[in-house]
Amino acid sequence: MLFDCHIHSRYSVLDSSSRIEDIIEAAKDIGLGAVAVSDHDAIDGSLQAAKQTSKNLVIIPSMEVSSNDGHIVALGVTKKVEHGMSAKETIDRIHELSGLAIAAHPYDTLRSGVGDLCWKLDFDAIEINGHCLYGNGKAEEMAKKHGKPLVGGSDAHSIGEIGVICTVVEGRDAAEILENIKKGKCKPVIRKNGVSLKTGILAGKIARRLS
Repeated sequence: MLFDCHIHSRYSVLDSSSRIEDIIEAAKDIGLGAVAVSDHDAIDGSLQAAKQTSKNLVIIPSMEVSSNDGHIVALGVTKKVEHGMSAKETIDRIHELSGLAIAAHPYDTLRSGVGDLCWKLDFDAIEINGHCLYGNGKAEEMAKKHGKPLVGGSDAHSIGEIGVICTVVEGRDAAEILENIKKGKCKPVIRKNGVSLKTGILAGKIARRLS
């Protein structure tokens, strides 16, 4: 199935105006099998979305945590992970909550990536990101070099960006999907070319300013 592990909703204050119901509808329309709403330092929207999981669309609770060293997606957590800790402390807390720690856009120099910590610390996977058009190559290189699973997340801030980059992974439910990612039984897939990605990002920014 196709899994988009990094989508923002209106609960990401000032970052997205996407409603949970619209995210779910869009994911189904484009044929995704699973999604995770990963808002900035907030989990309420993700928990709301997860209640609507079904056999047609698995919805995994998640959030994007602002550590002192960069952004980390806490995939599969059902409690809020506090921001402002070190990357190591954040990863440890995510693991305490039975989640996976994903290095979000690690080599994006403009958007708080963790850089080389993505392979130096106990991250469960490294992300190829729909908004990180220049750091993805480095992320892929480091994942392969250091034996880290590689996932794809759109980092969608608008409905039209959902699914531009996804993860191919099997699983009948959240637990199976998370286990397969942890084991490296997954791979990222880019569903739009570079021009389409840039156009989608620009359209999303315009839409957010007008909303």
